[in-house]
Amino acid sequence: MNLRVIVLADASVPHAIRWCNLLSELGLDVLLFSLEEPRDPIKFHVHLYEPPVYVPHRFRYAAAVTELNRVIKGFKPHLLNPHYIPNYGLMSHLANRLPFYMSVWGSDLLLVARNSRIKRLISRKILKDAVALHVDAHHMADILKNEFGITADRIDVFPFGVEREFLNAKPKTDAKEAGMWTVVSHRRLDSDMDPMTILRAAHILRDEPVRFILMSDGELMDEIKDYIARHALNVELTGRLMREQMISTLLRGDLWVSASLTDSTPVSLLEAMSLGLLPIVTNLPALREWVIDGLNGLMFEPGDAQGLANAIKLAIRNMDAFKTALKLNVQLVRQKADLRSNMIRMIAKWERLVSDTQNRRHAMKL
Repeated sequence: MNLRVIVLADASVPHAIRWCNLLSELGLDVLLFSLEEPRDPIKFHVHLYEPPVYVPHRFRYAAAVTELNRVIKGFKPHLLNPHYIPNYGLMSHLANRLPFYMSVWGSDLLLVARNSRIKRLISRKILKDAVALHVDAHHMADILKNEFGITADRIDVFPFGVEREFLNAKPKTDAKEAGMWTVVSHRRLDSDMDPMTILRAAHILRDEPVRFILMSDGELMDEIKDYIARHALNVELTGRLMREQMISTLLRGDLWVSASLTDSTPVSLLEAMSLGLLPIVTNLPALREWVIDGLNGLMFEPGDAQGLANAIKLAIRNMDAFKTALKLNVQLVRQKADLRSNMIRMIAKWERLVSDTQNRRHAMKL
């Protein structure tokens, strides 16, 4: 079956572009419908929609449904694949009756959908309407089942996964560069990722042979620059990097850090593990699915800068003890988080869903 799929997602987010690029490479006819401009190269059709008149942000996505229906009529997709429940999930729920496969990202379920009674009710309607759903952590599947009444047979659990560029890269084997231990992170510099805790840990460790590299951008960039300057920290800000630069910069690191306050399975964690870096992450349920504290990584409590600093000191003084675990991390990611392999299985699921829908419609006409 030559599947035609409309993906609805924020085109400015790299994960959405990688997702669509790979679907296209795997032979699907893909169109991305988005209200946001892409920042990365694309290999597929994109339909960018800007409301003709001013619409308050909270109503922008609902207001775009008429345009989405027009695109559906012309493109004739077999399936919609919305990403993120309260905006593109809502659009798919309101659009012409087509089966949609909901890709849940994390904060849309962990935070937004549970933020208020009305948001919970709307999210429940959207989730119930989806023909099936994808989450990247068993913790999130449990929330769907226990809090939103979604049955297990409608939930697919697999990580967004790592691209072949990471899996084919030679994992890091040598520790320390120029006499310094290097701590890297490529998580967004936004409040939910709590980069300020990383900076406070850097301040605590200012007399240790440790430097930090933050390779992203976000809403807190100005505050972060100010904090680094005021405290004269050994922290390098690279901004957002393209794929090859990101890999080469990660390979300069010994440790990879995430201070997120809420999380599903971060692709960035899997990327770091695939390159042989020791992960130090917050003690959150989805992260415990990949990191066992003291075995293949270390954990600290959210917002605890001293706890993070202690974990970094513990790691650099015991790196030899983690060598075998780091090799196992690389194998774990290759076995469970190969994006291409996971998406091939997902496409097979899509084909079955579309075939079942077509068969039901044909039976109703008889």
